[in-house]
Amino acid sequence: MKDLMMKIPKYLSLFFVSAYVWGFAVYLFRFFAVTTWSEYGIGILAVSLTGFVLGSVSLSLWKNFFGRYRQAFLFWLPFVLLFVSSLAFQLICQNRFNPLLLQNVELWPGQALQILFYYLALFPVFFLAGLYIGLSFLDLSGDLNKACGFHLVGLAAGSLLVIFFESFLHPFILLAALLPVLALAALCRLFVLRYAMFLTGLILLLFMTGFGAWRIIDGNQAAIPDYKPLASAMRVQGNQVVAEIFSREGYYRLLDNAAERHRIDLSDRYGFPKVPERPPALGLYRDGDRITGVCKAGQLESAYFVASLEAFPYLLKPAGKYLLIGTDGGFKIHALWREKRTIRAVEPDRTVYDLVRKGIAGKVPMPTVTV
Repeated sequence: MKDLMMKIPKYLSLFFVSAYVWGFAVYLFRFFAVTTWSEYGIGILAVSLTGFVLGSVSLSLWKNFFGRYRQAFLFWLPFVLLFVSSLAFQLICQNRFNPLLLQNVELWPGQALQILFYYLALFPVFFLAGLYIGLSFLDLSGDLNKACGFHLVGLAAGSLLVIFFESFLHPFILLAALLPVLALAALCRLFVLRYAMFLTGLILLLFMTGFGAWRIIDGNQAAIPDYKPLASAMRVQGNQVVAEIFSREGYYRLLDNAAERHRIDLSDRYGFPKVPERPPALGLYRDGDRITGVCKAGQLESAYFVASLEAFPYLLKPAGKYLLIGTDGGFKIHALWREKRTIRAVEPDRTVYDLVRKGIAGKVPMPTVTV
């Protein structure tokens, strides 16, 4: 029983480090989706696996050295990870990688170096984490099944934690919420110390955690790049941010400016019959890319619809029941709604669903239209 009580802090420390490092990796997928494109987040797998593998290889190559100083490494590595992960995040925020320049024959080598910079900045985090996890397995080799269980549950917990924080934290500062998880791993190791050393270690831990979170929040230089549509839309004169939405599906901004118009696929007979110009809309952007225009309150003009390419089947059947797969930001509902029509619409994106449902409330009879 006493032996188990001595090992519980070690198991918990392994759990928290595993949760943090995998949460850090999952978070980086979201970070790259906003600062570049989501496709470049796949590089995180290469960096993380390389770091874990080289950490394990280092334990094999210098097993006598790590065996001699194992307890010291297990004590200090969480502290070092707090500093290194905060520093790595600041470094990647300063990188201005532009994937569009990879298509340029003369400029692509510089962008390849920027990708390498990402790799070198993030590699130490995963290498040190892999080293810690490997040393923990050696330290708990007497009951490896439990150690593996705490490790795997920690990985799952880290993923769930990021998904939870994504619902209400900006993607550029979310990492600050993960640092306390790593601090808990270091705290578990402090309990074996005497009171004076415990108090000193606790003060150092609080300082490093607070300093890292402060640098992530206050010294954050991450930005949505200029080559994404959101950057140019934000520079339109008179632009207003109607809503900023944090979601598991992405980081959304709803904009209102003179340049935002409903995008319509028009027929070649747009001038006959004559229809009004494209109606104004609210621009909805996810991770910096425009995904749709949302119907503005009070903008219910739908005469343009007869000139669109998709109008033909609805003109053939002017009354009846309709099933819409996608609402086109609510514009299709407003264009189709008539007293003798019943509309059931399916919207796969939860954020678009909420905005459209809010937009049609009080304007279109809800028993007639279901979203």
